[in-house]
Amino acid sequence: MAHARPRYLGLETSLLTPSEAKQLLPLIEEKYFVGAMLDAAEGNLDPYGLRTPYAKAAKIAGAQIYLKTRVTALSRRRNKQWDVVTTEGTITRST
Repeated sequence: MAHARPRYLGLETSLLTPSEAKQLLPLIEEKYFVGAMLDAAEGNLDPYGLRTPYAKAAKIAGAQIYLKTRVTALSRRRNKQWDVVTTEGTITRST
């Protein structure tokens, strides 16, 4: 029904397998999904309205915020941690 209603209204939606969804969003764990739905028109939002509460919660949890730093790649380590490659260098989790 979640897929049929938007299509009835003329919106572009498509059903994805978990592996197809992971190609679009590498941070998901496929084993927790049976599928996904992609809506080509979704994803438009006010970046400030989204960024601010996430940044506040991240700071409370001990994260560091890097301003004016573009992420150019993500690299997954064997221990399932991620390296974030940026225009200012690679950010790694300190152990």
